[in-house]
Amino acid sequence: MKNMEKNLKHLIKCPACQKKYQHRRTIIIEDSGDRTVFHLTCQNCQTASLVFVSRSKIGVVSLGMATDLSADDVRIFFGKEPISSNHVIDVYEKLKKEGVKLSNFI
Repeated sequence: MKNMEKNLKHLIKCPACQKKYQHRRTIIIEDSGDRTVFHLTCQNCQTASLVFVSRSKIGVVSLGMATDLSADDVRIFFGKEPISSNHVIDVYEKLKKEGVKLSNFI
């Protein structure tokens, strides 16, 4: 929890509207020592962000990205195996076999 509080202080403003975050709306997705993953929703513009913060001996590194995922969605998908090209090919072949007109999706 102490590491999370140190990492949280670096999350100041919403990247979309530049309003200051209300940290009581911050949801911790993962906190593993010097790395914390947050889901934030701006109280002003409702833009959701997923923010990764890592602390090391040389400083703090953060990466944020806007997302359309809710915090519950992130909890479901976070840490899951990524979709591989083989998964995509399998779906393509199944749809093709079922007669779905794939040119509408390309």
